[in-house]
Amino acid sequence: AQQRHQLVVPKPFRALLGTYLDLGILYYAYMGMLAVFCTNAINILAGINGLEAGQSLVIAASIIAFNIAELTGDCKDDHVFSLYFMIPFFFTTLGLLYHN
Repeated sequence: AQQRHQLVVPKPFRALLGTYLDLGILYYAYMGMLAVFCTNAINILAGINGLEAGQSLVIAASIIAFNIAELTGDCKDDHVFSLYFMIPFFFTTLGLLYHN
């Protein structure tokens, strides 16, 4: 089986880079950095105060907007899957901000 080390390029950059970007061996470095980012992003809520929850709300809103904008693309199922997690996260964070 052939291994694929490709990323889907966002629509605005496809004219420049194509639909997929093959990172080769750098794919593993990219995925490692992404894993570190994701675990540290969870730490944003460490203090459970308005500042961290506000940042989380802005980040979640941005991710939701991006996923909605990309629903007509090639990876619709991936964006819908992301929305399944981000929409509840957005509204629970909104509740945290309201009651904090």
